[in-house]
Amino acid sequence: MKKRSFWLMMTGISLFNGLMFFLTSLSAMKKGVDGVDNQAGLIFIPLLWVMAAGFLLVMTAFTLMIGIAIKKDRKIGFSEIFKFRGLSVPAKVGRICFIGFSGVLMIFGMMLFTGELLGAVMYSLSGGVLLISLWTWLRAAVVRA
Repeated sequence: MKKRSFWLMMTGISLFNGLMFFLTSLSAMKKGVDGVDNQAGLIFIPLLWVMAAGFLLVMTAFTLMIGIAIKKDRKIGFSEIFKFRGLSVPAKVGRICFIGFSGVLMIFGMMLFTGELLGAVMYSLSGGVLLISLWTWLRAAVVRA
């Protein structure tokens, strides 16, 4: 995929992930949390929305700035993270750790919204794809191939 298309797709994924966070947390806020006596903590969810929106803006600007270092005709693909041939052992270990850490974050994302199965799955999967795309984007800027 070309540089601009990849960036637009990555930005779309981040917006979808933010939308899933908003919709799923809104639903959780409306329903309340089963087994919890004090539901007052749910008041802080709108604060999380503001922080998440700010983070999305900063992340989008950051990826746009990083994109300046990527050659215009550079092809970028998700499969790069799964290519281990020719890597040193520390590079392989680092990449495996990143994939594992991303998986742990996806599980955590699922656990945030256990009462909203579809929203939790969509939030978790889009977050995992976003992490992989951010890694791929940063690698494309650092490795000038």
